[in-house]
Amino acid sequence: MKSKSSTKKLIVPALLALALSITPSIPGHTQAPDESQPNCSSSVVLWAGKVLDTNSQEFPPNGVPDSMLGAPDFKSDALLCCGEFVKVGDFRGGFHPGLAAFLGVSESDLARADIIAFEDNGFAPAPSGGWESSHWAFSDVTSSFAIDFDEFTVPATSIPGVVANGSVSGASYAAYFGVPPLPSTVVSYLLFDLPPTINTASPAFSVKVSGGFPIEGEGTPDVDAIGILACPCKKSKNK
Repeated sequence: MKSKSSTKKLIVPALLALALSITPSIPGHTQAPDESQPNCSSSVVLWAGKVLDTNSQEFPPNGVPDSMLGAPDFKSDALLCCGEFVKVGDFRGGFHPGLAAFLGVSESDLARADIIAFEDNGFAPAPSGGWESSHWAFSDVTSSFAIDFDEFTVPATSIPGVVANGSVSGASYAAYFGVPPLPSTVVSYLLFDLPPTINTASPAFSVKVSGGFPIEGEGTPDVDAIGILACPCKKSKNK
């Protein structure tokens, strides 16, 4: 077993306090976790707050896909195939109790994950049971890491860096995040585990996601939200 560095796995107190203080409260998700508990029942998620770069032409009036910013809200932006991308940064957020139970993953898997991403998948998930094909690049400027997610790969966890891939109903998604529901909607999630060389606490940390290519299936994910996962209940994460 190896411990990932506290620099990467824990948002430093000052940065976390700042991120939480400048973000509007999310109804029902503001109570700080009890650090005396052995498991992290309340996860901190810092949601992307700014589009750093994009080549998309689909988002009027200025071509910036800002609907995927902030906490999940059913406002998503589609990334078309063949390399259309968006790069986001400036992460901030709040507490989300019971996140593992909501996703249907174990607490240990959630604790391993660094990044969470949600996609509005319409009436059905991709063949893998979750996200459509997409390409991901994570960077803190000093180090970078890429993941090619193929919607036909089952189990998705055989893809290096993927902790979990799955879907939840639109009704449960709306109830958990406190937003109006969309009828007959499936929302898919991805959990990523990044190398210890990537510092998610860096102000320069960014996530770039692009659509898949025709041979990879549909590959046009409608991205709703991308966030950094941090658990203040734990001093380190072991694998």
